[in-house]
Amino acid sequence: MKWFKRFQMSETTFNQINSLPEEMQLKFYKALCNYGLNSIEPDFSGTDNAIWIPMKDLIDNSRRRSEINSDNGKKGGAPVGNNNRKQATLSEINRNQPNIASVMREAEMHGYYIDAETAQDFLACELEPAWFGTPHSFIEFVAGKIDEKYSDKLTGERKALFISAVKSLNGAWNDFRNEYPDWLSKKQRADYVANVKKARNNRPEICKCGGKLVGSGDGVMYCLECRCNTVFDEKNLKWIYQGNGGSDDTETA
Repeated sequence: MKWFKRFQMSETTFNQINSLPEEMQLKFYKALCNYGLNSIEPDFSGTDNAIWIPMKDLIDNSRRRSEINSDNGKKGGAPVGNNNRKQATLSEINRNQPNIASVMREAEMHGYYIDAETAQDFLACELEPAWFGTPHSFIEFVAGKIDEKYSDKLTGERKALFISAVKSLNGAWNDFRNEYPDWLSKKQRADYVANVKKARNNRPEICKCGGKLVGSGDGVMYCLECRCNTVFDEKNLKWIYQGNGGSDDTETA
């Protein structure tokens, strides 16, 4: 029984086959096509089988995701009560949804000029809306990856690769979608650390009482006049004055 009229081959599999000796490559390309299109498994053993197993797993995982997405679509999305289905007003949905103009601006900001039709394709390719229009968006991630991996190619070629990678046509670039959340988390953590450092270094010089503040740089400033402390609140990225009765949650000047 056939599974698909097409199948999805990831960039990882493509690179894996290309790293094999040339005399082995055709064998694995044929094995992928036979398995992906006709569900015929190759009769591999030993080293060949060890190379084949992760390729097969990627096709199987892609098939399972497609079946789940198809089933959810027929049911109208995730079931009510599921954490993936958020109850929101129409105004909230419209406010949080990216639009064609914003996607075009975002791509241009990262070095790629796209037209409205391509921007619409980006919005229609099953990406999370939250992956657009935010610091360290999916577009930024893909643009950086393409510029890094294909720096030797001409601008037009890189643009074509960028568009293909964002849309992940036929799942060929699904690795980027799988890698993006971890990349984003690391970027956000680095931003937070940088913001903490910047706010901490912006130490106040004058206490709330008007006295001069002195400190050792450990997150505590001491007033020579009122003998009270002003401490750094890392959660809110503020220096907070603490009187004799404790913190009054007032940011110092």
